Amino acid sequence: MAEEPAEVPQEGAPATPETPPAETPRVKTAEEYEADLAKLRRENATWRTKLREVEPIAKKAQEAEEAKKDDIQRANERAQAAEQREKETLEGYARLELAVQYSIPPDDIDLIGSGTREEMDVRAKRVAALNAAASKAAPPPTDRPVEGLRPGASPEPATPPDDSYPAAWTPDYLRGKEGPSFHGM
Repeated sequence: MAEEPAEVPQEGAPATPETPPAETPRVKTAEEYEADLAKLRRENATWRTKLREVEPIAKKAQEAEEAKKDDIQRANERAQAAEQREKETLEGYARLELAVQYSIPPDDIDLIGSGTREEMDVRAKRVAALNAAASKAAPPPTDRPVEGLRPGASPEPATPPDDSYPAAWTPDYLRGKEGPSFHGM
């Protein structure tokens, strides 16, 4: 018989140690499987009874946690709503201050809007400039009466009847005519 050469490790390849032959697993009998199965069933039964005992307690704890969580959530929502109201109130005060500062009429206060004080100030200046330009265009009305002013839709007034003394009835001497006079007859 020819001898086989021994394996020579290649360069860079790790050397493989000799592995012992694998032991074959021992085959269990049916009685051993049934014994293991009975043991697992007993263990599962004890765990199920413990779970039934603890389940109501765990459920109550979860409900309490949810109730507590709801209270916290409600408190957070109320706090957020209060903060929002405070922000809106402060913006309203700032808007009114700017309206007074720039003499903006009440109808135009909404045009100032909301945001930071600087943003509102810029818009208030713009609204004040527009109001100033509009007020220069039409002078304000006065209480002074204007002679001959009448409403545009009124008709021409009717001429009053002439109830003056007729010219034919005027004596001649008053009209400048020379006629019989009563002076020095």
